[in-house]
Amino acid sequence: MIRPSAVVAIAILVGGCNNDRVARLESEVQGIKQELSQVRKVNGLELQAKCSADAKTWFHENWQRDKDTMLLDYSAHYNAVSNKCFIEVYFNWSLSALRTTALHTSTTIHDIYENTEYGRFAQMSKIGEFPSPERITDCVVYGSKCKTVEEYRALAAKLISQ
Repeated sequence: MIRPSAVVAIAILVGGCNNDRVARLESEVQGIKQELSQVRKVNGLELQAKCSADAKTWFHENWQRDKDTMLLDYSAHYNAVSNKCFIEVYFNWSLSALRTTALHTSTTIHDIYENTEYGRFAQMSKIGEFPSPERITDCVVYGSKCKTVEEYRALAAKLISQ
């Protein structure tokens, strides 16, 4: 017959071994989590770099300056949550007629891989003999209409920087 003290001693030994094993496994799991986090960071940086390079190519294939262009530039945005590469294109131009110049400002957002427009903002003003204040002529992001540049910026930020 086994004595109760022997059972307790065996339970302590077995339990102690399991506690050591559990602690070791928890430590290994923590190490694996850290390695996975590093791999995700590296992959994220690689995807950002690819997005940036592909956005540059897309921009040069789809946009060109002309004699009326005042500004033509872009910025690339990799959205890790949606795994999309967006480009925001800034285009300012002017048209002159009868001593008045119309100044146009346009910003568009595209997914460069789908070649789909997701947002646009446009405003116009006139300077010269017949001036007019800035007025928004178009404002929409991902199907949501907007009325101000601040609304556009807020909607665009939600889309491109998650």
